[in-house]
Amino acid sequence: MEIRDFIKNIVNWYGQFSLQFTQGDKVLFIDPYNLPTDFNQKADWVFISHDHFDHLSFEDLAKVASIKILLFMQRRTWLHK
Repeated sequence: MEIRDFIKNIVNWYGQFSLQFTQGDKVLFIDPYNLPTDFNQKADWVFISHDHFDHLSFEDLAKVASIKILLFMQRRTWLHK
């Protein structure tokens, strides 16, 4: 297997900095944004780099969220409003 084929099986890019990493049955998302309407892959971990609309999309976060999700994000003033 060539390295580009190996990477295609692990990394998906959805635009901006929205990345999905899959290894076995574990899924990590970084800044889920601009996901397809019918997207249904749940994440084990989600990392939100910062609170700009194209990095923190609540609509897309809902698509990947599950009860067992572990979410990493900055603590910002918008969380306290």
